[in-house]
Amino acid sequence: MTLVNLDINLEQAVNQFGKASVDDQLALLWFSYEKVGRAIKSAAPVAIFSQITQRLFTQVKHIRREEQLDAIRDLAAGADTRISREYTTLNVNMKLAFWYKLAQGVQSGSIQQVPQHHKLSPEARSVLTALEAMGFNEQVSFLQKAIFLMGDITS
Repeated sequence: MTLVNLDINLEQAVNQFGKASVDDQLALLWFSYEKVGRAIKSAAPVAIFSQITQRLFTQVKHIRREEQLDAIRDLAAGADTRISREYTTLNVNMKLAFWYKLAQGVQSGSIQQVPQHHKLSPEARSVLTALEAMGFNEQVSFLQKAIFLMGDITS
């Protein structure tokens, strides 16, 4: 496979991700962070420990557990919320770090995840297949592109 084909597949995956339902997007993000999460620390080391990123994560963490997923869904969908407005001020590395912290919270059980019974749509499954076939750098690029516009309250 050539580099050009990887770029096309990456762009197609990002476009399909953007068209997926919010729950599919969140499920794909959690999967992606399971695969490349540790590398995010090296890709955005300062952002991981940023006070702004930590404060935003703490806001989500302190929402009543049964409302956390709705707050994360609102953020992903670009609803005009306090969390979304703060999120839009983050640079791409801080956004990566924020989603990394959320993924860690999902793994530890402190953040509510997409329901276990959620089934990915066929389009989201094709994104998952593309992600699994990508190399590490392409997976990180996917995450950067996918999360950059999440929470955009202007669209």
